[in-house]
Amino acid sequence: MSDIRVNADTLRVATVSPTKLEFGQEEHGTTYSVKVRNTSDNPLSLNLIDGPPDIFDVEYPSKPIKPGKTEDIKITLKKDTEAPIAKKSYTFEFDDPLKTRFTIPVHLLRENKQAMTPTSSH
Repeated sequence: MSDIRVNADTLRVATVSPTKLEFGQEEHGTTYSVKVRNTSDNPLSLNLIDGPPDIFDVEYPSKPIKPGKTEDIKITLKKDTEAPIAKKSYTFEFDDPLKTRFTIPVHLLRENKQAMTPTSSH
């Protein structure tokens, strides 16, 4: 007799939407939300396990998400951010038996607003 194991990729304990965020010319302090819906039969706790703290602030539910309920992950462009371009990602893990993980890519793509000054060659 053999054990049957479900492929971890087919496990659906939650849905996440949107699956990536793109910040453009938004003002400092702009916040976007990612909806996390618990589609399992058990409460799920969420933990941030990887993500740089330098450009974005990340808030996520501190209490377990109840079955069938939706909570927000909030990602905010820090007020002191000067970077015109950044590609970061934040990885979260649920406390389900398989320790299901998901990653949210977050991109900052700003145009340089400084005026171009002509250079002279004398």
